[in-house]
Amino acid sequence: MYTQGLGRRQHHTRAAPELSPAEKVGGDDSLVALVEKVTASGSKKLNKTSGQRLAEACYAGLFIALAFVFYITVTTGSAGAPWGLVRLVGALAFSLGLTLVVLLQVELFTGTVLTAMPF
Repeated sequence: MYTQGLGRRQHHTRAAPELSPAEKVGGDDSLVALVEKVTASGSKKLNKTSGQRLAEACYAGLFIALAFVFYITVTTGSAGAPWGLVRLVGALAFSLGLTLVVLLQVELFTGTVLTAMPF
């Protein structure tokens, strides 16, 4: 609804009701469930204590260091093997450390800092 005031048109709006994150994405049930899971995960990450964060960071660092040891073990002494094959096997060995980080749900620094705010 527009009204005239001092020679200009003014627009009157009503305040929109506050929607939950699930309602903001539409009515698709699978998408709503996904948004709710992401929101719950973000809330869980944000509610951790400093001690929990420090312990998880130490474990994640340990797993990455272990992955580096795997990489060095696989690639050392492979002078006769093709260069690309050695790097591929080394990358697969290093990925075991990253897999441990993901499966055990410990937090790397980047995962903690880049957490989406759940509101």
